[in-house]
Amino acid sequence: MNRKFKNNFWKKVKIPKDPNACWEWKGAKTSRGYGKVFNKGKTLSAHRVSYRIMVGRIPKGGYICHKCDNRGCVNPEHLELGDRNKNVKDAVERGLMKSKGRLTETARNYIRENPYGLSQRKLAEVYGVSQAKISKIVREGETNDNRRGNGQHG
Repeated sequence: MNRKFKNNFWKKVKIPKDPNACWEWKGAKTSRGYGKVFNKGKTLSAHRVSYRIMVGRIPKGGYICHKCDNRGCVNPEHLELGDRNKNVKDAVERGLMKSKGRLTETARNYIRENPYGLSQRKLAEVYGVSQAKISKIVREGETNDNRRGNGQHG
């Protein structure tokens, strides 16, 4: 990443007076709230770019996880290197699942959104429920979207 790209990148970041607070991405965002930036015809995740600029290389297959749970945050102190399993495990530990396999509405929404493209089997393993339960949650979400008129039509 060249100097011009880096300078343009930081112009889209709001750094508050408290440097320990979230640094909010003010540029384009995905529908899920992650910052996105364009470089040489490619779309890059803003938090990954911030990590690369401020911390260093991201190994192949590496995930950059938000410790603050703010998808728009690019503060390198709030980002850590991980993998898919660590990211999902952290999400579960942060209250997306109640004890005894009872899933919160937040967990159900996360399962429907499935931002990391996990298989239903893997989601079931992470949440401690059956794959059939995961499938039911996904189908309920599709039904609710169609009721609201948000279904995809070919």
